[in-house]
Amino acid sequence: MLEASLMSFLPPEKMANRQTWRNPWKRSYSKHRKAYWEVYDDLCEKVKDRTPYDTGVGFWILWTCNLDRHHYETFREFGNDTFLIHLDNGRGFGKSALDEMSCLAPMMQCCSIRMSTLQRLVRLYRGPQRLSAVMRAALLHDAAAPVLLQPHLDALDRRVAKVLRVIADCASSKPIHEVVVDDGVY
Repeated sequence: MLEASLMSFLPPEKMANRQTWRNPWKRSYSKHRKAYWEVYDDLCEKVKDRTPYDTGVGFWILWTCNLDRHHYETFREFGNDTFLIHLDNGRGFGKSALDEMSCLAPMMQCCSIRMSTLQRLVRLYRGPQRLSAVMRAALLHDAAAPVLLQPHLDALDRRVAKVLRVIADCASSKPIHEVVVDDGVY
């Protein structure tokens, strides 16, 4: 077992006000009531015309399947045209032996992905470097190394394959041009 506590310092809210964007596919955590997306398959249709989900596709894939992912933040000054800030990643990589497919509910329900995202996924699956190798290299000299243990790295490669299977399932049920959106980035 490896325990770690990592932190990043952000400017105070007064200096850099942040906007919170709620995840429509967040979990209910109730034994008696399910979240909307767990009961109905039309959440994508309900949110795709609302900010920030109206700016394109590809947002739906979360590598780590963080079950605590309720929202993300951006710096308000930049709107949604900036990097994402994810706070509280205590369960960031989950259990290495469990691939929680419900994390792919947005992809399964929306069945839409950018061409550039799909191409990157295929490269991370086929090589020349798989996702685990890219992550291992990126984290090699981290002060808290090893950040991810081998079972978590193996899980990343396995999960890329599962994401690609979901995309293939989408492509078998919808016209490919509706599933894979040409974003002009190659």
